[in-house]
Amino acid sequence: MERSSSSYTSETRSRMLCLYNVEAPLVTSWTEDNPGRRFYGCGLYKVTGRKWCNYFEWHDPVANIRQKKIMVTLMKKVDELESREKDLQSRIRDTKRKEIFLGILLVVCWVVFRLYIPECTIVEYA
Repeated sequence: MERSSSSYTSETRSRMLCLYNVEAPLVTSWTEDNPGRRFYGCGLYKVTGRKWCNYFEWHDPVANIRQKKIMVTLMKKVDELESREKDLQSRIRDTKRKEIFLGILLVVCWVVFRLYIPECTIVEYA
């Protein structure tokens, strides 16, 4: 699965502070063990990418096994659909490039035809 392990949110709530007295943001876990479960973590982690004081506190209760399986399945489906969308967008770009090329080729062929092929004359037989 290509998802990051967590994401930050700006949900209104009471302020939580880590052990360094830095605001601990409410973060959403997207791991297979805790999909969609929110927690508070050290605010310095967002800045540096390291745990710093290791402050961590769950905001949401533990999900049951069925909920976890559904969330993981949906996360995988979203990843699959995003991948398909990326592929389709690439194919659309390629098709548009080919369309432009063929349009230019058509104009060039028409110009060459008009310049180098003499006008056809209609011969009338009496």
